[in-house]
Amino acid sequence: MQSEFVDYEMQQLPPRTPDPAYYEKGLAIFKKNNCGGCHHLQAVSGSSELGPELTFVGSKKAYEIDFGNTAIDQTLPSYLKTKLLDPRIFAATAKMPKFEFSDEQATAVAVALLSNSNDNVPDEYIVRSKPAAHFVPQGQFGKLVKDLACQSCHVMNGTGRMVATDLSMEASQAQPQWIKSYFNIPYSLRPTLTERMPNFFLSEAEINVLGDYMGKVFVVDSLDRTIAIDGALVSEGKGLYYERYGCQSCHMIGGKGGYVGPPLDKVGSRLEPGWIFHWLKDPEAYRPQSIEPDNKLTDHEAEALTAFLTTLR
Repeated sequence: MQSEFVDYEMQQLPPRTPDPAYYEKGLAIFKKNNCGGCHHLQAVSGSSELGPELTFVGSKKAYEIDFGNTAIDQTLPSYLKTKLLDPRIFAATAKMPKFEFSDEQATAVAVALLSNSNDNVPDEYIVRSKPAAHFVPQGQFGKLVKDLACQSCHVMNGTGRMVATDLSMEASQAQPQWIKSYFNIPYSLRPTLTERMPNFFLSEAEINVLGDYMGKVFVVDSLDRTIAIDGALVSEGKGLYYERYGCQSCHMIGGKGGYVGPPLDKVGSRLEPGWIFHWLKDPEAYRPQSIEPDNKLTDHEAEALTAFLTTLR
């Protein structure tokens, strides 16, 4: 009977005398390793060995850094990123835990730390946030914009919601007659998009108010450009479109081509030549999220492509 109540595993353990100072030793280790940086323990009021001050870590010089036996580039950015990825590579006794950052995360944290500097940064290198826009359209146009809630979908000079297109330079982009005809019968240039401009059944007078105001206010003078269009330039542009740059892989003309961008069948009746030229030269300058490739066109190539596209009416 007695053998049934014997724990043989316990009997195999060596004799052990508890250390009465374990509690105090544990608190000391807790403070030494700054566990209080993440965990609260009522018995501990502070840490005995904090990590280095990071307020101006971005100003730290390379000669102030102990790179240990590592073979990394002896620069502050390299040190910070390596420290984040492998905290104890510089010293085995370091207490910083390994957070298993990805390479991208370590880069992001390193950049944030480098920004903590007491060095004077030249004004030309400082990126400041844009001031808040408070564009409020006036007159009959402003009344129509308010009644039709146009700014719930469109941005106008920095004010509104970017659900549909930004109208701030619309009159430098689209031709006046096309703008007015579009208000008369709205349609989607891209059938694959879910957003649709509703038909508000506007009167001719209301359409004229909208079109005339946009033609005077929503313009960018720098987009004006006169292009002398002739047969040779159009022919060259056609070759650039179909052969050199393969624009038909994204755009459709005459029912042939891709669906990525809008069809270009009547682009010559829709867009201003100046807009076409500047858009081809640098698409992201006007729409940063555009997937239109920047083909690094010369002015002559952009003019030739513009000449060809303006013939599509």
